Amino acid sequence: MKKVFKFLIPAAALCLSSVSFDSSAACVGKFPNPITDYCWDCIFPIVIGGPIGTIGNSWGGPTQEDYNSGVSGTLCTCPSNSPLVPPRAGIHVSFWSLDRQMDVTRTPYCMVSLGGTDLNININTSLTGADTPGNIQSSEAKGDVTFRQTHWYISPWLVIMQVILADNCLSNVGFDVGYMSEVDPTTDDEALDRMLNPEDYLLGGIIADATCVIDAVQADITFPNQMLWWCDGTNGPTGNTTGMAPNNYGAVQASTRYIHKTAQKLFRLGTESAASGPNGMCGYFPQIIMDKREWKYSMIYPVPQSHPDPVFGHCCQPLGRSTILWGAGRSYPIQGEDFAYALYRKRDCCQSAPGTP
Repeated sequence: MKKVFKFLIPAAALCLSSVSFDSSAACVGKFPNPITDYCWDCIFPIVIGGPIGTIGNSWGGPTQEDYNSGVSGTLCTCPSNSPLVPPRAGIHVSFWSLDRQMDVTRTPYCMVSLGGTDLNININTSLTGADTPGNIQSSEAKGDVTFRQTHWYISPWLVIMQVILADNCLSNVGFDVGYMSEVDPTTDDEALDRMLNPEDYLLGGIIADATCVIDAVQADITFPNQMLWWCDGTNGPTGNTTGMAPNNYGAVQASTRYIHKTAQKLFRLGTESAASGPNGMCGYFPQIIMDKREWKYSMIYPVPQSHPDPVFGHCCQPLGRSTILWGAGRSYPIQGEDFAYALYRKRDCCQSAPGTP
């Protein structure tokens, strides 16, 4: 916990001393309470050594959602990185690791997950043609297109809270801000963004859009269809990975689209790695096309999904699931239209004995 306090104290001081240069939108948010704002049931199911060792959740209700990542068997081995160290042997362990967090905000530089800290330091740039002092891009809607800023946090809560002792199955890194859309020139430049996502030219037609209906049905029932990797379930095609998202029917639904868009961009840039399936048993590995089945998320601000819902027994959902099934009452005017989400990543691992390198 010492690492947390070292981070929170200067962040809180910055929050008290910061000055906003954009009076059109206030910076709102809160420091999430790890006890009351996160749904810890989302790390389940935990599989230890096979289906017989499955732990569904912590409260005795329905088993939390999971998907078959293709790993079979109980025993496993991992090669050694040194000729002086023998290969590592262990058993298959699977769980959902709470190690990422994300803001979706209307106000540039507004760190929703850091107590509504405004990092606006009057930066301007000609790259995006900004005309508002301190704002690289405007975060207001452009016609029927929603425009939002996003922040991606590296937040290894299972290590920070010592829920699971740090070992070879966890990424033992400190809390950090991994990405801010405000300093990304592709955020409001579609032409530049397509240099990262050239497939947009092929997957923007009517036929490609129609195939997303299959993904939408599957995401509402179980996990999305990875074969239709260009789709975001009921939200339709992911399209480009800029800060623009068209055809939204509510603030909550719009914000969930940015989870997929931002994650997709970070995988394409190579700053995020996959962690599940046979290839993830011995460590993280690069993945250019993100496996969207590998992620679940829950809202932590403004209205946390901190307890399983009484109907389905879940408090997190896979990418692309309709917000009609869980999003009612989770936003409100003015201060309830900026969002923070906890992200849970599927992790398959070859768990060796404690203390084994």
